[in-house]
Amino acid sequence: MGRLTGFSGREVRRVAVETGWEHLRTTGDHFHYGKVGNPLNLSIPDHRSIAPGTLRQIIKTMGLTPDEFLRLAKK
Repeated sequence: MGRLTGFSGREVRRVAVETGWEHLRTTGDHFHYGKVGNPLNLSIPDHRSIAPGTLRQIIKTMGLTPDEFLRLAKK
């Protein structure tokens, strides 16, 4: 597994859209996404660098493993 550091909100949002999440709304500096058939909502902060623990939770909510996320992010 690679390192989950240095990812911006923009990069994470791109992976979310590629995996079927749809933008619902923006509140402050957080983008909210939903997915048909998934009762969970995904909130992605628009930060230059997302903390590794926060990113790990976002990846888990997306239903991906860290390795799958890194492959999709191509980093």
